Amino acid sequence: MASVSLISANLATICLESLLYGIFLVLTVLLFWLLVQRHRQSSNALPRRLKATCNPLYTQPMFVAGVLLLMSNTLHWVIAVTRLFKAFVDFEGGAQPLAFYGNLSQPTEVIQTGAMVAAVVLGDAMIIYRLWIVWAYNKYIIIPSICTLLGLTVCGIGVTYQLSQFHLGENIFATAAGRWITCNCVFSMITNIYATCMIAWKIWRVNRVASHYSGTNLMNAAAIMVESAFLYTAWNFFFFVAYQSRSNLQFTAVETLPFIAGIAFMLINVRVGLGWAYTADHHSPEDQQNTVFRGPLHRGLDDTTHSMRPLTINVTRTTVRSDSGLKLPDGTMTDTV
Repeated sequence: MASVSLISANLATICLESLLYGIFLVLTVLLFWLLVQRHRQSSNALPRRLKATCNPLYTQPMFVAGVLLLMSNTLHWVIAVTRLFKAFVDFEGGAQPLAFYGNLSQPTEVIQTGAMVAAVVLGDAMIIYRLWIVWAYNKYIIIPSICTLLGLTVCGIGVTYQLSQFHLGENIFATAAGRWITCNCVFSMITNIYATCMIAWKIWRVNRVASHYSGTNLMNAAAIMVESAFLYTAWNFFFFVAYQSRSNLQFTAVETLPFIAGIAFMLINVRVGLGWAYTADHHSPEDQQNTVFRGPLHRGLDDTTHSMRPLTINVTRTTVRSDSGLKLPDGTMTDTV
């Protein structure tokens, strides 16, 4: 990998980081708007006696995660801009930017690293949360990813501490922090690859059954998950390669990593939210589904003398979407055949 100076890497970082933060901010605002609209319409669809059971929006996991990601990434970007001015204006009259950026024990660098770790851990935690939901709250399926998340958290804390003990003139690639950084990267990649593959596999299995009976195609949901996870995993791999190659590009990769994690998280929610908004605009709150099951019900009963004709069942279902954070008592979903 071509040699990149520390100053060039940091200047490129602030430009790319600002661009990614802008994209992340737009997606975040859009997500919050979609969540508010969805919560409002879902609440309005409830009977008056059930509206008191509606959870506030601020208690929903996706909303809370979005707020925390916004806070951590905003802090990271503000500190990055502050460090730019300190390096080229305040520190030694702007004459020694290399000495400033080379001292990784600067309080601003340590805080920035802590914000990065928080964003990455939060992003991985939410992909595990999605895995848990998709697998019908199966706690056993998330045990491997919980272990890697704990490893990521420990390594993130270790990296932050080691940077606070860094001395000017030390090589970041040869210090104790290097082992923490490598493990940090590996744990995060394992978490995302495992969770994404398990989610995609589960959706594929369900899609085989759903498409057979109703023609519903759920693979778009799997594609959204895989594409967003690929974006983050590919960037994480870029950081891993840059660090192992001992290139200063690793500073660019790691400082922009929390924004990539935030964008990947927001892309999933926004794309799903836009699809929900479209559906809500074209359907009434009561989803009337006419499900037709056509098939030889006598399959496997070849010895019978009567052939059973295809059976058509009309199902009228009133559904209140539970993923909007509503707590409904038993009996609120009715099927009429």
